[in-house]
Amino acid sequence: REMVSAELLRSARTVCEIGSGTGQYLEKVMALAKPVTYEVYETDPRWAKFLRTQYSGTGPALFVRPADGSSLRQTRSGSCDLVHAHAVFVYLPLLLTLGYLKECVRVCRPGGHIMFDCFTERSLGLAQAEAWLAGEDRFPVAIPTTVLEEFIRAERLELVRTFPMLY
Repeated sequence: REMVSAELLRSARTVCEIGSGTGQYLEKVMALAKPVTYEVYETDPRWAKFLRTQYSGTGPALFVRPADGSSLRQTRSGSCDLVHAHAVFVYLPLLLTLGYLKECVRVCRPGGHIMFDCFTERSLGLAQAEAWLAGEDRFPVAIPTTVLEEFIRAERLELVRTFPMLY
């Protein structure tokens, strides 16, 4: 919904997704954006095989790239209109997330878009941490907002929009 609202899919002819998993975002982006090529980096070999089997030949040229868990090395620099990751940077350590974000910047074409979700200290305060502690999951990792803001400035990016996500 947010991708549509921000008009990120209107000109997304080349798409790269990090951590496609079950394909729920892949399927929606393919249907709405109708890209020419869609690249996937999925570290779980079973999900990668599923994605290849389920979505090859159903629309754009699908490339399930070898995933090393830290780079987008098979993707050419400046080649993607949209680079996105959902429910990935919420559990990765800060430096791994920043490394991936640098890769996103590298492969994103000028005027393209990068979309991802993450926890910050604003979205993962004590009350939220207590709620997580009451459950079984222990994956949330918060990225300091100041680090994200510095990264955006250093990479000369423009923050288009933020919005809350429920987990």
